[in-house]
Amino acid sequence: FLTGLSGNADAYFTKALDITNRISGMDSPQSADIYEWLGVYHNGFSDSVSARKFLWRAMRIRAANNQLDEFSSGNLYRYMGLFYKRFGKLDSALLCLRKAKSLFDDRYGSSNYESIKCLNNVADVFETMGYPDSAMNIYTKCLDLIYNNSCVSRYVLTMTYFNIAELYGNSGEYLNALNYMQKALALYFSEFDK
Repeated sequence: FLTGLSGNADAYFTKALDITNRISGMDSPQSADIYEWLGVYHNGFSDSVSARKFLWRAMRIRAANNQLDEFSSGNLYRYMGLFYKRFGKLDSALLCLRKAKSLFDDRYGSSNYESIKCLNNVADVFETMGYPDSAMNIYTKCLDLIYNNSCVSRYVLTMTYFNIAELYGNSGEYLNALNYMQKALALYFSEFDK
């Protein structure tokens, strides 16, 4: 990813997979990690065929290693949920996102930033399903979790503000959308602070 060139990133991931497969075996947890990264990478530029191939390969390896209910599979479930959402498989998306959240909750408690990212994604799915009020309730819960944490994560706070702004924008409430975008921008640029 640091190279900034898509061809280079793919080549580095593929080389890392080759080395890992030789050292640890093709069905090792380390190989599953790299397949997951490849899936996310390809999904990032809409190569859905390759993304699905790599994500599901990672899932098969984790299943073979009895890791489906372990914390290490949390991000994989989240990425698969986002993949399902992109293609309108909203029930499957919710199932994967909730599984990811439960794995993160079990490991870190409900107010960790990984769980809050999952909640943001769940809210987005509810909005897509036509339930904006439910989505807003989940975003409000995200804000409560963020603010009640001893260490506020600027990343998830920005994500939540942005998603609330998008929800308001999609509902035609442009002033509220603008207010939340200003809150998000103020986290990085003080001149946006009211």
